[in-house]
Amino acid sequence: MPERVYIQGMVRRYADALGLDGQQYADELRALIALPISRSDRPSDQPLGRLRTWQWYLLYLLFVLLAINGLSWLMRRAALQGVNLQQPIPALPVEEFLPPPAPAPRPPQQQAQPLDAAPANLTEQLRQIPTTSAPVQ
Repeated sequence: MPERVYIQGMVRRYADALGLDGQQYADELRALIALPISRSDRPSDQPLGRLRTWQWYLLYLLFVLLAINGLSWLMRRAALQGVNLQQPIPALPVEEFLPPPAPAPRPPQQQAQPLDAAPANLTEQLRQIPTTSAPVQ
């Protein structure tokens, strides 16, 4: 806890916030704090909750032993259930998961001729195409 003055101020403000007489509670607290502490109420030099170094090492060793014991139990349990850890896992066929292959492009039926190599009678072929007199809609 912080200093006594801060505690008294906190008690007074809290009582005031609750609608009580904060000064009265702060005075009562001051009277309680002024009472001498008996020998049985004093904390000892070595608190009970504090562990010594060798106790930490013992706790760490116990944790490691429990972890090893748990892992060995799991391995024995797996062996008793007939799980063979040495057997390889069968591979799944990859072809089932691949998309179907794209169709191969068809070769062109006829190679395009360059414009320079146009047939000589092209103009005559164009004249032979019938023309319609009806308007195109």
